[in-house]
Amino acid sequence: DWSSDVCSSDLGYDTPIGENGAALSSGQRQRIALARALYGAPPLLVMDEPNASLDDEGDGALLAALQAVKANKQTTFVITHRRNLLSVADFVLALRDGVIHAYGPRDAVFPPRSPNTNATNARTIVLDGAT
Repeated sequence: DWSSDVCSSDLGYDTPIGENGAALSSGQRQRIALARALYGAPPLLVMDEPNASLDDEGDGALLAALQAVKANKQTTFVITHRRNLLSVADFVLALRDGVIHAYGPRDAVFPPRSPNTNATNARTIVLDGAT
């Protein structure tokens, strides 16, 4: 869970990331940024490539956090190229070359595929949460 990961640091959410994040690895910076974004259960979250620097463990924690956000009825926009985040989406808007390519329920826009398929050719904006 994000909070236990961040709180394991002596300074918790106040952990300095240094100039341009130099004090931490890219994955650590990503986890702290995500924990800060999720803190306080904001009614709207916008995440751009939230798993870009995460390892498999971090990816799993992100998915769990997004599932909790969804269960809490928070509206979430996730911009991603990675299909694994689609598992928590209600609706998907796919862009190709800056133009809407498809929009609708997740399974209508991206029918389920084999688990080995991870990337999309279109930039995907995952719309999730309150309807």
